[in-house]
Amino acid sequence: MEKDYEFLLHKLRTITYGPKYKLECTCPICLNRNTETLDLSEFPVIECPDDFESLLTVELPQTKHVVTMKLQTPRMLDDITIKIKSDKKTQHTVSYEYSEDSARLFYTLRYIIASVDGENLNVLELEDFIKNLPMRDTNCIINRF
Repeated sequence: MEKDYEFLLHKLRTITYGPKYKLECTCPICLNRNTETLDLSEFPVIECPDDFESLLTVELPQTKHVVTMKLQTPRMLDDITIKIKSDKKTQHTVSYEYSEDSARLFYTLRYIIASVDGENLNVLELEDFIKNLPMRDTNCIINRF
């Protein structure tokens, strides 16, 4: 369903503004600006494989837990941004020292993990699970995601 949503937004953008999409980025090292124009109508439509659900499950290399993930939606991204802003205002921290990057990683994991070892954890259990994850397992989840 999320992929249908993304596809429709892509097509709506192409119809509304035209197929040409101008990108601009600045190199953080040399500060050169690069501009590129893409033709969105040339992007192929790739259908999800039948075993797509299996791509959302991973056995963690260190703890051996089996984690099932959800696809990230635009709503989740908005919720993560709101949580980070709220944490910043209230000085609530995920760890001993607040970092926007660590908060984004924490909330991203919290929103994308659907189950652990086939069990749907409540918010407190899930947050505890994430806080105790070894970095090797965290990287595995993010790389698979």
